[in-house]
Amino acid sequence: MSNTKTKTTTTTTENKPPPKEQPEQKIKAKPPLNCGEDRMVTKVPEPIRRPMEHSLLFPDNSLYPDHIKLREHLKNQGLIAKEDLITILKLSRNILKKEDNLLYIESPIIIFGDLHGQFYDLLHFIYTCGDCDPEKNKYLFLGDYVDRGMFGIETVTYLLALKICFPKGCFLLRGMVKFFVFFFFVFPFLLF
Repeated sequence: MSNTKTKTTTTTTENKPPPKEQPEQKIKAKPPLNCGEDRMVTKVPEPIRRPMEHSLLFPDNSLYPDHIKLREHLKNQGLIAKEDLITILKLSRNILKKEDNLLYIESPIIIFGDLHGQFYDLLHFIYTCGDCDPEKNKYLFLGDYVDRGMFGIETVTYLLALKICFPKGCFLLRGMVKFFVFFFFVFPFLLF
């Protein structure tokens, strides 16, 4: 006879307390869509909804736009009056027409690639590299200033203002030919 021992195992289930009920989270109702109350992030200033005053853009009736005030105005998504934009286009067109097709630029120079309407990237580059100053540093922009990004007009307007203020410190290659043809030769005549 063989002696076989049978092992019996008993399983005991631990008595776990039932899970605690989570208090109900109250969802705040959205405020009514009144001016300024529809903004999810209230710490960011509201965009400027009016065009920049002519006297701020062209102080003392100067032919040179104040590129720093323009930069800050555009950074806050401010608008430019049609007449002021036409003035910037005409002034920059006159400067660009006088430039040679082949540019000889002495160093030091900072070269910027395609911007594609990324105005805030442009601002980051300028804050990092310093303002355009022909004595300290010069800027060379390689073209493709618009498309893809949301701020093509702002990008081009600011670059043209830099060109007007610093004709020997800011160089714009005509990367996207159809854009320059439209902006410098067709667009100003559509507005009259």
